Amino acid sequence: KTPRRKMMAVGGTVSKSSAVAETTLVDVGGVVSTSSAMGAETIPVLVDVGGIVYTSSVPTLRQSPRLAKLAVDGKSRVFVDRDGEPFRFVLSFLRSGRLEAPRSEYGALLCEAVYYQLPGLVALLEDRLRPPPEVPWWLRARTFLADHYGKAFLALVARLLFKYVKKVGAKVSAKRPAVESRSLV
Repeated sequence: KTPRRKMMAVGGTVSKSSAVAETTLVDVGGVVSTSSAMGAETIPVLVDVGGIVYTSSVPTLRQSPRLAKLAVDGKSRVFVDRDGEPFRFVLSFLRSGRLEAPRSEYGALLCEAVYYQLPGLVALLEDRLRPPPEVPWWLRARTFLADHYGKAFLALVARLLFKYVKKVGAKVSAKRPAVESRSLV
C-alpha cells in the first residue's frame, strides 16, 4: 500500500500532517477530522434521540450513567426514546460543562437532566429556576425613584412624607374620642 496524507479540518482551517497508511473520517460535533490510529474510545457514536441524530464519542457519553450503559456495548448507533430537541443542550453540557440553553428551555432540560442522571446540570438548572427573593413594594419604589430622579429628590420626598404623616397622625389622634373608664362599684 502506498501511504496517503491525512487532512484535518479543525475550526475552519485545514492542515496537512504526516503520511499514514489508512484514513478514517470522523464527524464529532460538526468538526470533521481524519485519523488513522484512533482508539475505540474516540470512535464516533451516533445517538438517535427522538428521531434527531447526534454524533458524539464514548468518553462524552460516559459522563451520563444512563448513556454510559448504552454506549459501552461497542455500538456505533444508540437509540434513546426521549425528546430530541433538549438533548442538544444536554450533549453541549457534557462536552463543555457549561449551560448553553435559553431560559425558555430550562424546564424541559431539567427533566432530561434528571433522566440522564446528571446531578451537576440538575443543580445548575434548579439554581437558575429558583425565583428571586420577593422585594417589598416600598423598596422597589425607592429604587425606582432613586434611579430615575436621583437621591436628592428621594430625600426631599422622604422629608415631605415624614412631615405629612406626622401632621395627619396628630389630627387622627385628636379626633379619637377618649375612652371612658367605668367603675363597676
